[in-house]
Amino acid sequence: MIEAILAFSLSLGCAELDSQACVQIDISNRRITYYEHKIPVSSYPVAVGKPNTPTPTGNFYVFEKSSKTAWKNRDGSLIPYSSRRNPMLGIYAGIGIVEGLPLGIHATNQPSSIGKAVSGGCIRLHESDMIQLYSKLFVGIPVLIR
Repeated sequence: MIEAILAFSLSLGCAELDSQACVQIDISNRRITYYEHKIPVSSYPVAVGKPNTPTPTGNFYVFEKSSKTAWKNRDGSLIPYSSRRNPMLGIYAGIGIVEGLPLGIHATNQPSSIGKAVSGGCIRLHESDMIQLYSKLFVGIPVLIR
């Protein structure tokens, strides 16, 4: 079923998708919108990938969720999920692996980044917005990035 959902054209959005729920990310407007039965229910501002690490477009789906995700630094060291130094604040929904790197939707400890193209490709939300969205996400929900 997931494969069938993800096989449709990139021109379609959540409003055209026959799915119980769906998430659509609009890179140019820097918004994420949660849909139920083709109807937008909630929308939040986001940060997206910077020009040299752009957020990829495509059809994805949530394959993992965690509210206790540690941050792995480039040197391999970890920042615990409970640390305010954790750039994701521990709240993460994985939606893909692109060029060997994880792609996800997560909270941020840099609220001033919201609305800008500054991430390594992931979608960042204010912590309170991510907590609300996270409660609605489930493994298998389609995530459309346009």
